[in-house]
Amino acid sequence: MKKLNDKALEISHSKLTFFGRVTAGLTHEIKNGLAIIKEETGLVLDLIKMIQKGHQADFDRMASELDKVQKRIGVTDEIVKDLNRFSHSVDQVEQVFDLSELLALMVKLVNRFARMHNVEIKITKASEQIQIQNNFFMVEQILFIFIEEAIKSAGKGGKVQIAVEQTPGFGSYVLCGSWERALEPFQSDRELFDYFLKISNCKIIFHEKDSKTILSFPIINDS
Repeated sequence: MKKLNDKALEISHSKLTFFGRVTAGLTHEIKNGLAIIKEETGLVLDLIKMIQKGHQADFDRMASELDKVQKRIGVTDEIVKDLNRFSHSVDQVEQVFDLSELLALMVKLVNRFARMHNVEIKITKASEQIQIQNNFFMVEQILFIFIEEAIKSAGKGGKVQIAVEQTPGFGSYVLCGSWERALEPFQSDRELFDYFLKISNCKIIFHEKDSKTILSFPIINDS
């Protein structure tokens, strides 16, 4: 098999692995939500059966349990919406989208992995829309790798701060993350990550002095 075909297979496998990891994480969260709903509704049914047997009705407890169910349904519904948005990210290759909104979504999608590492992610939302035109799914994958590397770098009990900002004088928007140290050495497949950056016309800059790593994306009609 030709070397080019090997590279194409590696890229395709990486994309499928990324899609599978995110989907598996979200469906796991949905399953947990449904398990909690089942447990809480089961408790309410037990209370109803006790009333049917002549026990005094504890309406306050029933109301409390049903309130928990309603809240869990809301949380699970949000997860389903996030999964739906993520699934539709492959509909079009080139899209115009808000980088800040996409970052917020990717932070939500990666939060399960952050909890597993006992890492807190804090995101600073941009004060205005930051629109770029790019390969939507590939930018998602870049952000996912970027945030996951930040989680690894922060270590257990650490914090990751992420924001979208505009670089003064450069005419481009950047994603900034700061944590205990910059992301070098990169723990993921750096060659593959650099390929994604090249295709997306994106650059990564490491600032060891202030422990900051920057992803720079070109804006629409950037000259």
